[in-house]
Amino acid sequence: MVGLFVQENSAGGLMFTEHMYIAEENGSLVVKLKHFDPDLTGWEEKDDMVRFRLVSIEPCAVYFSALTYRCDGENGLVVAVRMKGADKDVNELVFRFVRRKAAAEAGPTP
Repeated sequence: MVGLFVQENSAGGLMFTEHMYIAEENGSLVVKLKHFDPDLTGWEEKDDMVRFRLVSIEPCAVYFSALTYRCDGENGLVVAVRMKGADKDVNELVFRFVRRKAAAEAGPTP
């Protein structure tokens, strides 16, 4: 499975993109991803990528090392990723997604 994440700033300008793959590897699953600046300069070295190996699967959640995909109601998805900051502290970033049709029906968010 292939995916694309786009991070925009508050003015709608492109900050970066993530190109990701969920693939079979050695009899299990792995998420592989690469980051790119708006000019397509890669964050990782040419042949390198960020990798998250599968830890476990539940009926509505998939746990990879430092990355979780979890259902959030009927039309939502929560993605949580643990990252080390420049100060070496581990922080969790949480992203909430809603299906486009459901988001349009719900109207603008406050």
